[in-house]
Amino acid sequence: MTDDGEPLRPPDWPIELVEPVERLGPPDEVFRIPRSHALMKFFMGLGLIVGGGLTNYLYWVVFNGPVVAEHFLFLLLFGPIISGLGLIYAGWRDRGLWVLVYPMGLLRWQRGEVVTFPWDEIDEVLFFRVVECEKPQREIAGDGTIEASWLPIAKYGSRTLGAHLSLIRNDAAEATLPSSLAGFMRLCQVVQEETFRAKWPAIWERFLSGSRVAFRTVSISLAGVHRDADILPWYELDDALIQNGKLIIKSRRTLKPWLDVPLQTVPNPHVFAALLLIGPSAVPDPEDDEDD
Repeated sequence: MTDDGEPLRPPDWPIELVEPVERLGPPDEVFRIPRSHALMKFFMGLGLIVGGGLTNYLYWVVFNGPVVAEHFLFLLLFGPIISGLGLIYAGWRDRGLWVLVYPMGLLRWQRGEVVTFPWDEIDEVLFFRVVECEKPQREIAGDGTIEASWLPIAKYGSRTLGAHLSLIRNDAAEATLPSSLAGFMRLCQVVQEETFRAKWPAIWERFLSGSRVAFRTVSISLAGVHRDADILPWYELDDALIQNGKLIIKSRRTLKPWLDVPLQTVPNPHVFAALLLIGPSAVPDPEDDEDD
């Protein structure tokens, strides 16, 4: 779809996308950075830099201000310049980006380069500068099994650089999907749903076998949640949430969070959240074992 909601016609595609689209067929969904986005960020950034420069001129030259170690003064004098540079960088970074969604994966085009990310070849989905997520949403099959799960993003920070998802392919290739894409929330859901479908069967089988499912520094098993040599048994798990850009896991035994780590350090948080939510239901009841 175009920015105006009209169907995309062949002349609308960047030239490098014409051949892939003709070969693969029309995509299910299209996301792009509007053409005006980069220019808007550039001029906003330029305005902040000019305004910051004028503020510095007035303070240092006109009013002959003193040099003091004051946090507020630093923000007043240099905050607009830093934010302006960030906006200009973000506009340059995001310009000309297209993301095409197909049943088998993503096709990402930016400034002449086409890269594909098949769903089953994406090893990690990482959330950057995401401040808060809502509780996991799920699709349940007719037989009661979970088909898909995703974390709706409730809030993200950094107005200059924005948030982004980082996709890491099994050959270490990486793609950045910034929040400046039109329809970013919808794209986040699609990415999470499709990567979940590709990963979940093997992860669930590994979990049921008694092995740990690792998410870098934290892992989950039938025994509970593991962090280094420490373990939080399922019966002690109180709550898990994403707040202030961190994954927080609480224990029933202590007021202090049992786990408090930056969200971007936990790959595939949508899979982690689903496993954390339904994992306890798969743990054998000790009383059943005694009866046997």
